[in-house]
Amino acid sequence: AASSSQRGAGTGSDGASGVPHCPCGTCTAGLTVGAAMESAAGTVPTTVLFCRHAETDWNLMKRFQGHTDIPLNDAGGEQAQQLADELRKLRPAAVWSSPLQRARHTGAAIAAAAGVTLCVDDRLIERDLGVMQGFTSAEIRSRNPEVWAAWRSQRLFPASARVEPDEEVIERLESALFDLAAAYPGKCVVIVGH
Repeated sequence: AASSSQRGAGTGSDGASGVPHCPCGTCTAGLTVGAAMESAAGTVPTTVLFCRHAETDWNLMKRFQGHTDIPLNDAGGEQAQQLADELRKLRPAAVWSSPLQRARHTGAAIAAAAGVTLCVDDRLIERDLGVMQGFTSAEIRSRNPEVWAAWRSQRLFPASARVEPDEEVIERLESALFDLAAAYPGKCVVIVGH
């Protein structure tokens, strides 16, 4: 699913900061490396590698997925394994994932390669995209022009959109990140999300 947090994701470097993206350089998993968090104690940084799930058929169709539980397609399965093979080299201490199967299956491949148990955390689930879920941008623009306008301008959604509020998304993700940092101070960890 396309979301404001994923715009601009890709491989290579982001240019301005030089932060590298997916280390394999060929997959489209949207990995951003180098986000460091202070641990709950505030002294030992935890390195968090954020990975976007691998490809689904809805990604190819450019459909907003949201909470719709779409599986990886064949190419996505290969991407997940390729990403896992590369991330194994970084020896992550933990792999946490959204419960949706596209992220969970990507995370399972990474966890298996790293020799750790996958932790599925509901707080990492994709944003509930309400009336946009299952539709392409053209369909949303036609059916719900005010919702599309809010999406495009990054304004608050009208109540009719039934989209999970920004504050709720931020609160649950921050909670998960602080728990992860507290559990793995000084370690490298992977989060597979959306």
